[in-house]
Amino acid sequence: MDIANRTVYCTIEKYNKKEGSQYWQTQIVFDSKTIDLDKSFIFNKAVRVRGDWDEIRDLQQMIENNKNKIIEQAGKDYSDVAKSYNSQHKDYNLKVSDDLKETISRLNNFTKIQHGYMKFIDLRGLVANKHKQIMNKCGKDYADVAKAYSSYLKGYNVAISSDTNESYKRLNELMTVQDNCANFIDLRKVIKENNDKLLNNKSAKNIVKVYSTYMKSADLAWSSDSNCCDKLQKVIDIQKQFLTAVTSTNAAELDQKVKKLKDKSVDNVLKELK
Repeated sequence: MDIANRTVYCTIEKYNKKEGSQYWQTQIVFDSKTIDLDKSFIFNKAVRVRGDWDEIRDLQQMIENNKNKIIEQAGKDYSDVAKSYNSQHKDYNLKVSDDLKETISRLNNFTKIQHGYMKFIDLRGLVANKHKQIMNKCGKDYADVAKAYSSYLKGYNVAISSDTNESYKRLNELMTVQDNCANFIDLRKVIKENNDKLLNNKSAKNIVKVYSTYMKSADLAWSSDSNCCDKLQKVIDIQKQFLTAVTSTNAAELDQKVKKLKDKSVDNVLKELK
């Protein structure tokens, strides 16, 4: 077989216990039938190529960097998450085995666990920020909402579990409740503004009296029920009907009509006000 002028790639492996394996690759041009491979391999032209040990070293460094990041992100606020992570890190086998491919797979799996912790800490941060916003919105005017919300939050599980997907789902569900609570407070503010306008009206006393009776029985309490905002919206809709009546040009006439009604239930009065 004539092998003259044929080009092949040649890879050599350099190994020691500290560094592991390193791989170098270069071209060899066969220009004769009798070739001395030792002389033909020009090492200073060889290009370093990545091997399993390179990947292992990179993964080891990444794991160490991720560990520091997780502990820093957790800080004092999420010490329970840091404790859970430290336990995982301690118990997980991160040593290099004789099977380098198995080692790479195992280290890659641990980086996924680490990313799960980092994502969870981010979600816990979002929960904490939403909590602050809700408490600021409540202030002194909506102390009942703050009390009900705080009671709900106290019993909610915000700890990370072995099933990270379940943990994410749980925190996302909590944030949905938090968003509803923030919206609930906004609706309560609208109700208060409408209430002040109606109660300050002096020209339609009979209409206002019926409205006042209705508001005494209206449920304005917060709950974690996803429909809690709907009940406030219904109150606002009824308020709007009363407001339209007392601010209309024939408010006095409507007020007299309400005065003469035997059935002064809200539904019946609203029919007359239309």
